[in-house]
Amino acid sequence: MAAFRIGGDEFAVITGLSDPREVESFADKVISQNGTPISFEGAEIPVAFRVGAIKYKANTFRCDELFKSMHDTLKDAYSPDKVDFYGE
Repeated sequence: MAAFRIGGDEFAVITGLSDPREVESFADKVISQNGTPISFEGAEIPVAFRVGAIKYKANTFRCDELFKSMHDTLKDAYSPDKVDFYGE
């Protein structure tokens, strides 16, 4: 599993999960942290997550397409309590 910042306040996690139920379970764990504060320079800052999931085949990986899919999925993931799947 790898996590990285893709820009601004957007982050991505690559999990290797392929079963939609496992993906949704993982996403639910992330979403459950909404409102949990983090400490930064002495201040408590509550976090808010939106989650989108993208499934792609490793042998057809194209970075530009993946980032466009990620951006489109997160843009559409308005609900803070559900997972949006791209390309389903």
